[in-house]
Amino acid sequence: MTYARGSVRVARGRLEEPDTPVRIVIGVDGSPASAAAVREVASRSWPLMSEVRVIAANDPLTPTFIGSLIPPVGKIVDESNNADREWLKKILFNSAEQLGPSGLKASTEIQEGDPKRVLIEAAEGWGADCIFVGSIGRGNPFERFVLGSVSASVAARAHCSVEVVRPPESDGGNYHERQSEFSRN
Repeated sequence: MTYARGSVRVARGRLEEPDTPVRIVIGVDGSPASAAAVREVASRSWPLMSEVRVIAANDPLTPTFIGSLIPPVGKIVDESNNADREWLKKILFNSAEQLGPSGLKASTEIQEGDPKRVLIEAAEGWGADCIFVGSIGRGNPFERFVLGSVSASVAARAHCSVEVVRPPESDGGNYHERQSEFSRN
């Protein structure tokens, strides 16, 4: 999965329960890769009553002990956290709008924490059948080792199927070389 040039699906079995909709979680972060994951879900045909939950993980800043003693630092941190939350709301709104025409019932939410944990817990708690995440590319092996890959972590640990969507390189597949399409809207 790490070195594939295109999208990869890690398929895990679904317990067939009569009269239950297909449930899909999409993790978004404002990158072109997460926008590609939303487009991928929107482009497919899904059974009637299928549901999508678009989730943005927010890991807010917290001031250090020294920073908490200096009021201007706390104010700057709060302003930054509020700006990030507003930005995530915009991303979620744009994602839901894009899913609307596909007939999927879409909901959005911002959850606090590391996306590696947030997406897996949300999918498991909701009984999702699949998680869609974008991948910004194959990347630098040292960077992957130090920072870890959200898509690889989710694919390795999720209880359900996971689809890692990679946009074509001509479509802005490199996150670091192109501004997010969501932030321009």
